[in-house]
Amino acid sequence: MSIEIDKTAHVRLFEGVTRDRVMKRIAPVEAGAPKLWPFIQRLVEDCVAAGYLQDTPVANMNH
Repeated sequence: MSIEIDKTAHVRLFEGVTRDRVMKRIAPVEAGAPKLWPFIQRLVEDCVAAGYLQDTPVANMNH
C-alpha cells in the first residue's frame, strides 16, 4: 500500500525535521493505537521517500 501525498507550500513546515524526531514524537501511538501503528509507519516512510522528511543521518563512524 502506498500513500499518496500532495506536495504543497506546507512542505516548508517540515524543513530540517528528521524521521527519528517524528518517530520519537509519535511513539505513544504504538501503545495507544496498535492497529493504527503500521499505517503510521508507512506514512512516515512515504514522507521520507517523497522528500517531506529528512532521513535520519547516520553518525560518522570515523570520530
